Amino acid sequence: MRLLKIFITIVLLFTLTSCTATYALNPKLEMKVRLDPLQGKLLSPNKSDDLFLILSFSGGGTRAAALSYGILEALEKIEIPPPAKSVSTKDNSHVRHTLYDEIDLITGVSGGSFTAGYFGLHGKDAFRDFREKVLVKNLQTDLIHMVLNPVNLIRLGSPRFGRSEVAQEYYDKMIFHGATLRDIAGGKGPAVNILATDADDGIIFPFIPSQFALICSDFEKFPLARAVAASAAFPGAFSPIILKNYAGDCAYKGPFWLADALAKPDPTSRVYNTALMTKTYLNQEEKPYIHLIDGGVSDNLGIRNIMESIAAMGGIL
Repeated sequence: MRLLKIFITIVLLFTLTSCTATYALNPKLEMKVRLDPLQGKLLSPNKSDDLFLILSFSGGGTRAAALSYGILEALEKIEIPPPAKSVSTKDNSHVRHTLYDEIDLITGVSGGSFTAGYFGLHGKDAFRDFREKVLVKNLQTDLIHMVLNPVNLIRLGSPRFGRSEVAQEYYDKMIFHGATLRDIAGGKGPAVNILATDADDGIIFPFIPSQFALICSDFEKFPLARAVAASAAFPGAFSPIILKNYAGDCAYKGPFWLADALAKPDPTSRVYNTALMTKTYLNQEEKPYIHLIDGGVSDNLGIRNIMESIAAMGGIL
């Protein structure tokens, strides 16, 4: 009888753990839409006006992370004259300035999002430990062990907690240490845009302030590890990362170019099609939740969002 009571108690505890396991919803924006914190990096006086350098780190697991890391290493070795307007020191002739210092923006997809996120957070300091923290670790094996952990197996019994939540917890503990998108926006590195796929519509979901403004969610409080987990949530292996859409609960009504683009229907226009995709997020009733999966599903190279953004702003010329 005593063993039976112990068994029943254990079963009840496991059931309770399973029922209470849940992912944290993205926080609602509680104040006016803030200025884009990434703009300061894009307009830095320590970068040349004659060069605008965007890097796109594609998907491909650890190999993609290693390739993108190698590219950053190579750029750091190429010295160039510092911009005349640099405010880093009074005498720019003695400043070591490299192509790495000229990086304005990094987009990261899936495996490439680990490199993008870590360097956006730590800048050149990431050269000290990124290899040890990410590249030489067997992330896949570690994640399998975490999923098979009895406690996590119980938690995975909840419909509100999936394998991507396990991955997020691992990335946060081992790599990003509680950092949020606010930390990456104010970090030492270039501006960073981590990309996932909106599984409901098959379109790109960028983790940038303007995208969060569309759904009236607080960009600055969103965990960096969760953004990376969404970007690397390969369908089947990982569960979707779910965001709640709060559109209409804040003052933001969409980007300035949206109304003009929608007023000129043209199925062949990149701007018009981008406007149609953007508009879907402004209706909370029709799109109450957003299910995010691996960014490689919609754009494994990580360049479509850049092209769409440039086109929406009127193009380069």
